[in-house]
Order: sequence, then structure tokens, then C-alpha cells
Amino acid sequence: MTPEELRTLWKKEESCARIRGWDFLHLDGRYEEEEALPWDYEAIIREVLKDGMKLLDYDTGGGEFLLSLGHPYENTAATEGYPLNVQLCKERLLPLGIDLRECSDASRVPFDDEAFDIIINRHGDLNASEIRRLLKPGGLFITQQVGAENDRDLTEAVLPGTEMPFPDATLAAQRAAFEDAGFEILRAEEAFGPITFYDVGAFVWFAHIIEWEFPGFSVDRCFDRLLKMQETIERDGKLSGTTHRYLLVAKKNDQNALPDVEIHPSGRADLENIRSLWADGEVMKFVGFPDGLPKSPDEMEEWLGWIEADRPMTDHYSVYCRGAYCGESFYSIDPKTGRAALDIKLFPSARGKGIATLALRYAMEQAFAHGAAKCYVDPNPENERAIALYRRVGMVQKETPADLYDPAFPGYLYFESERVEEDR
Repeated sequence: MTPEELRTLWKKEESCARIRGWDFLHLDGRYEEEEALPWDYEAIIREVLKDGMKLLDYDTGGGEFLLSLGHPYENTAATEGYPLNVQLCKERLLPLGIDLRECSDASRVPFDDEAFDIIINRHGDLNASEIRRLLKPGGLFITQQVGAENDRDLTEAVLPGTEMPFPDATLAAQRAAFEDAGFEILRAEEAFGPITFYDVGAFVWFAHIIEWEFPGFSVDRCFDRLLKMQETIERDGKLSGTTHRYLLVAKKNDQNALPDVEIHPSGRADLENIRSLWADGEVMKFVGFPDGLPKSPDEMEEWLGWIEADRPMTDHYSVYCRGAYCGESFYSIDPKTGRAALDIKLFPSARGKGIATLALRYAMEQAFAHGAAKCYVDPNPENERAIALYRRVGMVQKETPADLYDPAFPGYLYFESERVEEDR
């Protein structure tokens, strides 16, 4: 076929790209997606689901999977936010007595507190704090998610340089978020697999359906790159990409999510604890000291003298939970720019309990209270757990200011939060 004949064919696929429920029959025989994951999502649910339990399927799609579970309808609820699927679910689920609520905001789900024994979510949006609110004490959250790296090779093939739509969709980031929200992680797994297209038209249809992965995609805009895909299929018989999935099974702990934490300005009584923190290679590896940063007692005294002399423009806090030392948080305000550099470090045993969120927010509050206009961090891009924390406390990734750029660390990121002026 000539290029223009291919364009005409592909634009026909483009014009008919729509879906009801989650039905890919249009691509039958033209596309394959490996679903042989190392876990069985359905089996995991069936193993714990009992007839008397209240079940919620968040972002149920067309309700196909939910119905396949055969759970008693009077104990079954679902949400959906995509308009076409909402209408389908009204036709399919409501007549059965399933409690369907329209919802497109995972942080505001229209059900009462502690309404469910189990919440399931396959490839839907999620919010750890809201899921905690909805679950009964000891309740389970079971989710299989599409990861941040899903189809990235295909996206780069047609739209190079496109930003990830959901950069926090990684197992490390979501595990940290649920641990900080007061969940016990029972199972956490991640997998990558193949996705294959046997004609470019099938890819065109797919790219329009999964529009969040291919923003701005069109046949005309990406025509030259689609022709290269056509060459690949003519040569190899197929076009291949990579899927990304992860599984998380989490239990809502019975105790309150927020631990009993004490945060106070560091003094001489804290120096040995701080010294041991800095000497820990696991704690210090992301700041360039994989073997730790040993300091003598005299050096610690000198450091504390600097902190005390510069208060309140600089301050350092020691963090304790139920009397046990956990780690530190810190801020230092640059009087010229009004920016406050933040830092937080915790022992591994203190992570995943909500302590980091409390300690970092406290340091931010103190920095703003003492005149900072902005607070910022510049994390190592490999420190996914820290990056997830910064996003949870409302910090936004931006371009590194020129005066903070360090050529010795060219890949480091920059996140900041601005002081919000209260209405008077």
C-alpha cells in the first residue's frame, strides 16, 4: 500500500476508536497483551472474600470483573467515573441490587466511613488515606495497577519526550504511601511483560483508547513515525512494547494511622543519636555516603553550635516515637532568596509508619513561620520513597533554579512548596 492509502486506513481506525466497558474485541487477533503475571489477582481476592463481607470495587469499568466474582449483590458496591461506563453500569449493575455510585475523584468516594471489609481496584485511581477511611478496622485493600513505565517504549516511538502521566505509579511509591497511611503491607510484587501489535491500525486504535499514555496522538501528527512502525511490522511481523504491572495487598491496622511522635529542636542530649544516624550507610546512601558519615563527639558539638547560633533561620529537629529515636528533620532559610532548604532522614525501622510525613511537615511549618517564602528539596532521582513523600506533603516538581544547580549532580530533581498567605 502507498503511504496515503495507509493514512486513509489508519484514519478509519482513528475515527472509530471508542470503547464501552473495557472491551477490546475490536483488536481481536490483531494485538496480544501478556497477562501471565506472577500473581493471580482474582485468586487472591477469592481466597479472602466471604459472602457476608461488604465489598467495594473502585473504578469498576463496565463491571465485568466484579460480576465474575459472584459476590452476593446485597453486599456488593461499585464506583465508576467514565461517563460511557457509568451508563453501562447503571444498566448492568443497578437492576441486580448492587450499590453503584458515580465517582471520578479517588480522594472523595461517596460512601460512609468504615463501610467495607474489602476494597478491590484493578487499574483504577487510588488514594491511600481515603481507602483507609472506607475500610473497617482490619479490612483489606487488594489492587493490581498499571505502572508508570507501561507502554513507555511505544509512547517514545510516536511521541518522544512525552512526560509520564502517572510518575508515582510505582510499587515503591505506593507501598510507602500506604504504609504512611497506616496500612500493613501483606503482599507487594511488580512485573514487566510484552505487548504486541500485528498491524499499525490496531496500534492507532489502542493509542486513542489509552489516551493518557499517548496525549495529543493523531495519525496526521505522528504519520512519519507510524510509517516507521509499518516498516517494523513488514520486517518482523509484529510491533512490540513493554507492559508494567504491580500488585499491592494491604491491611488497615487497628490502631490510629498517626503514631505517638515527639519532635523537638535538637540539643546536646540528642547528639549521640544524631551521630549514630549519620553513621548509618543505609540512611546516608542517597546523599552520597553509602558507608555512612562518621563524626567525632567534638565535631558534633561544633555542628550543634552552628545550629544554635543561626536559629531561627536554621533549625534541626530530633524525632522520637514512643521514646525511641527515629531520625531528624531540618530547614535552613537563605535570607537573599527566602528559600528554605529541607532535609529529613529516618532509620529504616522508623519508615512506613507516617513518621516521615509528620516530621517533614513540621519542618516546613517552622520554616514558613520564620519567614521562608518557599521550601525546597533536591532529591536523588533514585530515591523513590523520598520523592513520594515530597509529593504527599504537597511539594511540586519544578525546574531547578539556576543558582541551585550543581553540575556535580546533574540528574538531581527539585521540588518546592510555597507559603500560603491566610486571608485576613
